[in-house]
Parts: sequence; C-alpha cells; structure tokens
Amino acid sequence: MKFNYKNITKVVIILAVLAGTGTGCKKFLDAPPASKLPEEEVIADEAGVRAVLTGAYQAVGGDHMFGGRMKIMNELVADQLDGSQFSGDFGETFLRKSSIFGEYKRDMYTQSYQGIYRANLVLGNLSVVSAANRDNVEGQALFIRALIHFEMVKLFGQPYGFNADNSQLGVPIRLTATPESKDRSTVKQVYDQIIADLKLAEAKMLDDNNGFANKWAAKGLLAKVYFQMNDFPNAYNYANQVISTGKYILDATYATRFSEGLSTESVFQILSSRGVFEAGGELRSQFRSDFTLPSMRFTKATFDLINTTNDVRKSFINAVKYPGMYPLTKYNKDRFNIPVIYLTELKLIRAES
Repeated sequence: MKFNYKNITKVVIILAVLAGTGTGCKKFLDAPPASKLPEEEVIADEAGVRAVLTGAYQAVGGDHMFGGRMKIMNELVADQLDGSQFSGDFGETFLRKSSIFGEYKRDMYTQSYQGIYRANLVLGNLSVVSAANRDNVEGQALFIRALIHFEMVKLFGQPYGFNADNSQLGVPIRLTATPESKDRSTVKQVYDQIIADLKLAEAKMLDDNNGFANKWAAKGLLAKVYFQMNDFPNAYNYANQVISTGKYILDATYATRFSEGLSTESVFQILSSRGVFEAGGELRSQFRSDFTLPSMRFTKATFDLINTTNDVRKSFINAVKYPGMYPLTKYNKDRFNIPVIYLTELKLIRAES
C-alpha cells in the first residue's frame, strides 16, 4: 500500500505551528509566543487531525527514517560496508562507539520520535473525527507508532532474547503527545506495546486504504516483529495471511521495487511525488554512485559473495567504474518509491519460519 503526499502543503503549515515555528506577519507583535499557540486551534476538526496524521507518515518516509538516516545507521552496524574512510558519526557508529556528540544519529533519533509524537497527537484527538472514519484514523496512528518504536528498539537496544526475560533496556515508550523526559523501558515492554498497537490497528484499519497503510500492512509488520522475537509460529501465520491474499505479486526484477509506481509487491511503501515530496534524498546523497564515488560503499568480500553466475544481486554493485571500490547502484535514480513492507521479505519470513 502506498503513502501519498498530496496534502503535504497543508501538513507543513500545521506542523510548523505544532513545532512552535509558525507566526503571523500582519500583527506579529500581537501574536502569542509560537510555543504557546493553542494546540486546539491546530487540530480543532477532522481535517486538522488528518493533516497531522499525514505529517506522521512524513516522518516515517523522510530523510531521518526510511528515506535515509535510519537505513544508513543500520548499514553502519552491519558487516558489509567498507568503513576504512569513515569519520565523525559514521566512524563512531561503524566502530560500535558513541559519544555525547553526533548530530547525525541524534537527529535521526529525535525526528523519529517526532513521528510518534504526531501519531499520539492524532490518538489524543479522535473525538473530532467522524464516527465513520475514526477507527481507520486510529488504526493508522497506532500502526505508525508501532513501526517507529520497532525500528528504534532494534537500533538502540540489545536484541529480543539477549536476556531470558528481555529485561535489557530498550527505548522510551511514548503513548501521549507530551514532552516530558521518560526513562528507557525494557525490550520486553517495548515489544509488548508494539504488538498491542499492531493488533488493535489490524482490527481497525481498512482492507484497502487509498494509498495509506491498511490492515495488511499491520499484519506484515506483525510478521516482522514476531520474526525478530524468534516467535516463528506467529511470524509464519501473519506472513502467510498477507501472502495468501493474492493482492501482492513479486516484481519482475529487483530494480522494479525501487521505482516510481512500478512495484506490484509493496504492502506498504513511501510514495515519491514529483515536485512535492521526492523520497530517498538522503539515500541518494550517501549511496548514489553514477556521478561520483559515494562515502557509503561495500567491501570486496561482500561483492565476492554475490559475484556468481546466477546471483542477480551483483547488478546492485558496480565493480568497474571505480577500480578497487564497490559502490551500490540501486539508488542511482533521481527519484523512487521506498518499500517498507513487501512481498519478497514476507516470503523469506514465511520460508524461514
């Protein structure tokens, strides 16, 4: 299911107010401080709540999450990148170190939680949403809240199963749109909340949701969550439910998945809209290799693993343009959609489960 950014102009205006950056111009001196603008003026009706919900999707698809930094941080703590030239935040993360400094990872974390804040703002103002739409709006906000908590706990906590009771610290759980400091919850507590949110979202969202997350996206995410927990019966069950619908078909080529509107297998994807929201800017900035050698590139050992006769993944790495270097090619496009939950991954989950 695709996420559409048609209402982005309205969203930007509303979110500027919520962030305390919106001001008037005609009577600037008479205006209240930006940080004191009444929240109820921003989300006084269903249109306002829907705009904030679209803003929560914007956080998920933006450069700090699936559009870039979150995916890059995951690559940095994997084993395939050539990190010999990394410095700053990249160098620290690659070497599994951290300091009190580091704008790149700090902003990824805070902006991801901004998505949770927006989802919680929607959940706290469902009373202004019409009865006909309330369940679906609630389900989408719960889905977004669960998705971001899941991505954050994977990055900032030891994995599920690290301790027998999963009492290792994860990330703060935020269930209200309030700014107070919160302690880190245990990994078990975070996963319990994620599952609770997704099961409620699954029950409330529509089968087909006009470009936004639907019930099959919630089921697909549950499959990923349970797989991360090594709960293979539940992982199989939820992956199989999505696969068995027949709604989603494997793409003809790997390249189609990262394209504009050509993928047939995305259960939930970030939709790039020309001139409005062109997803994946940070991915292009760090990985794109058709014009210059990027900072993010892979090791020869990684290329050698896939450089076999029948492994089509080798087309994703250019081993010729920059001798001795192995940059990625799949982001060598001006724009593309970003798959978040898709059929290939769900089939792998079902097979392994």
